[in-house]
Parts: sequence; structure tokens; C-alpha cells
Amino acid sequence: MSPDEQIRKLRKLGLSRYEAQAYLALLGEPGLTAGRVAHKAGIPQPRVYGALTTLVDRGFAEVSLAEPRTYRAIAPTTAYARHRQRSEKAFVTAMDELAQEMTALEQLNPQVESEDPAAFGIRLLRGARQAERAFIDLYESARSEILLFVKAPILYPPVLDNDRALSARGVKIRWLVEQAVAHDPALAPGYQEFARTCGELRTRPSLPVKLAIVDRRTVAVPLSERDQTPTVLMIPNAALAANMAQWFQDVWDRAEVLPVRKGRPRRARARVEARS
Repeated sequence: MSPDEQIRKLRKLGLSRYEAQAYLALLGEPGLTAGRVAHKAGIPQPRVYGALTTLVDRGFAEVSLAEPRTYRAIAPTTAYARHRQRSEKAFVTAMDELAQEMTALEQLNPQVESEDPAAFGIRLLRGARQAERAFIDLYESARSEILLFVKAPILYPPVLDNDRALSARGVKIRWLVEQAVAHDPALAPGYQEFARTCGELRTRPSLPVKLAIVDRRTVAVPLSERDQTPTVLMIPNAALAANMAQWFQDVWDRAEVLPVRKGRPRRARARVEARS
């Protein structure tokens, strides 16, 4: 390894060029005076004292108490271990102090709802676990209303235990479902049960998008990725959600009420995955 490469590696540890040169000059020596270090390393005499003092302070070298004072390098592995320990301790201390400062600043940031369609907080969630978990969390956090476009392809059948719980605590749930989906023999019993026990359901021959609007505050849009990766766009914006809710209402008013057959409701499974 060339001297320049050695210096470059030492500088990654935070040493200056002169400090790195001085440390390399000390390696393999029983002890050198500042003058000898300056001569061997090619460091200007006035600058060598500061470099050596820093090396001692940072645990890369040690200095004798006898006169004339001599300096000796600490073994590289030991020096690195000390450097890492100090760096980690300093990082933790700095993060703790920053956390306290940010907690204090939080008082200056009351939650003010933005009417800007491009407001901060928009999230694009990719991957089955992340996208589904975010959708479930949003759906189950509803306090007053859920509006849902249900459009093919359907990844999961209706799972209704949580819809019953939401309805029981006063959340109004309305689903607009494509007719082909609502009448699919494998899915129809679940939609019948939803209409009997959880909320309102209407059908249309086709729907333009998959969409969820929760509490007229947040819009969730499942997206179709070329690589088929499940993806959800989350937009927490009241103005946009209100407009989407009005659009939902317009489609709802032109939709057909799902005829509900009488019968004993089936036991529903607990929701473990997101709706499509």
C-alpha cells in the first residue's frame, strides 16, 4: 500500500493530512521527538506540535513525561477501537440531545390541516407487507366514515369481523362494487353478509379506479405496477378527500342497491390482509 493510500485511509477516521503523516512516521518507532517526526514525515516544524497533540488527545499516540519529550504510536487496532468507542458515545450523546431539542420544538408545531393537494405526508408504499399493513391501519383507524371502490382484480375475499366492529362504534361504511365482482360465486356470500351486517353496498357495471376515502381526510389509491408489486398511494389531505367523496357520492347515486337475500349470517374471519 502506497503512503498516499495509507494517508487516505487514516483520513477516513477524521485525521488531517499532517496528523496522518505524523502517525505513519511514529509507527514502528520506539519513540521520536517532535523534530524527528517533522523531519521523517515532511511536516513543517510549526505544524507538527499541533498534529502530535491531536494524536495524543484522540488516542492514536502517547507522549513520554521525560525530557526531551518523545512520542510513540498506539497500535492501529487499539487506536481504531478507541476511536470507534469515542465516536459511538459521541453519536449517542448527540442523538439524545437532538431528541430533547426536537421534543421541545414539537410544541411549536401544532397539527394544522393543510388544504394544499401537494401537502407533506403523501406516502408511496411498495411491497405486499408494507402496502397491505398501511391500508389496514388506515381502514381500521376510521372514526366516522369509509367509502370504498371495489374493483377487479380482487386479491382477497371480503373479511368482515373488523367491519362489524367499525359499524358497531358508529363508522358508516359504504362500498361501491363492480357487478362482476359482487356476483362472483366465490365472493358474493361475503358481500351479501356485509350488506346484512356491516354497511351499505351498491353495484355498478364498472368502476374507474380502486379507491378508499377515510373520514374525508385521507385517500388511499392502490396502484398497478408493471412488476405486479402491491403498491398503495396514501394522500392525507382533507380538500382532496372531500372532492373524492363528492365523486363517490355521484357514482353512488347512479348505482344499484345490492339485493340482500335473507339468511343467517355466516361466521366471518378476522381481517388479516388488506382489501384490494
